[in-house]
Amino acid sequence: MADNKVIVFFDLEATGLDTTVCDIIQLAAICEDQVFNVYILPRRPLTESAKQVTGFTATSDGLFLRGTRVKTTPLIDALSSFMAFLRSFSRPVVLAAHSARRFDAPVLTRVLRQYSLMQEFQQVVHGFLDTFPLSKNLCRGVPGYSQQALVQHFLGKSYNAHNAIEDAKMLQELYKAWRPNRLNVLRYQNCEIVQLAAVSGDHSLNLYVVPRCRIQRGAAQVTGFRVRRQRLYQHHRPVLTNSLREVLVSFIAFLQMLGRPLLVGHNIRRFDCPVIVRVLEEFDLREKFELSVSGCVDTLPLAREMLKHRGLKSFGQEALVSELLGLNYKAHDALGDVRALQTLYRFLRPTPELVRKHTFTLDRTDSEAPEAAARTGEAREAAEQRPLWEHFTQAVSLTGEQGPL
Repeated sequence: MADNKVIVFFDLEATGLDTTVCDIIQLAAICEDQVFNVYILPRRPLTESAKQVTGFTATSDGLFLRGTRVKTTPLIDALSSFMAFLRSFSRPVVLAAHSARRFDAPVLTRVLRQYSLMQEFQQVVHGFLDTFPLSKNLCRGVPGYSQQALVQHFLGKSYNAHNAIEDAKMLQELYKAWRPNRLNVLRYQNCEIVQLAAVSGDHSLNLYVVPRCRIQRGAAQVTGFRVRRQRLYQHHRPVLTNSLREVLVSFIAFLQMLGRPLLVGHNIRRFDCPVIVRVLEEFDLREKFELSVSGCVDTLPLAREMLKHRGLKSFGQEALVSELLGLNYKAHDALGDVRALQTLYRFLRPTPELVRKHTFTLDRTDSEAPEAAARTGEAREAAEQRPLWEHFTQAVSLTGEQGPL
């Protein structure tokens, strides 16, 4: 990768699909020609579905793959060997898997915590890359997005799916065939929501989440967020947290209460919206979310157009608030950011025509410019949905090295 990280493709097979209790029975990884593969005798019985899909069975005599006994390793030894394999690359590692965020990453991080290995793991692994949403972004219109379907479509191959080492090998081949650019990779890599805040008039929402991967040092310095023993701290003070699903459901309920508002944010087209889309898709909440908003407005290009003759050196939100309003505020705290943006938006008072021009929908964050999106009926309807000063604003603080401008 261009930012000095190495991508290691991995996969695991387990006794079932319940990420909170299932046992790992195979853990495999590959990076170029370096391969890792271990089998683990589970303590829990395999579900019938897992037996049929993977071909594994476990008895008192050991672990069997399609009737052939395989050599197993105790789980603690398997995890230690896996981390030794990852350390061998001498560069920060990003672990890539298909549906990593919904299955592989939660299972792996749970067992690492169980054996008190999470801190050691985070010193080596700087995040996960989920190739499932990445493939949906890169490969629109293909027959299916399962790894098997993608391998058949792009590589013209059939393979021994649901064997972890074969899955990891095929995923590496797929990735090389796609050749995604760095921006696309970053969108589906480290960024996780830590804080989500929204304001509309006197109504506000402010929720926190313990991230599932390491908070990068640069982000921690900017936002003040740190995780210690699975508790989230902001500027050394503990904050109450919710699960990511609870945060998203609460966010949607807040939007519904406001009656399909416009979602307004600074630099949201390139940063916040792609992250929101990814996590909404992860929890099958995208459709419900899209029915709860009239559209999105990015105030960064809006401000650039409105203030192009002012000779401003920066159009970052903090700089605009300081220059135009004479205010300093708590930047890079999501609630402080959205409150300041609401004040800035009221000061700017953009015309309905400008709002329409810079309105877009979530499915156009990558494929269509705001000006093109604004010509659609949805954008015209959205801009007229509510009085401008009541438009909804939001910001998200994330664990990646990027951040709102």
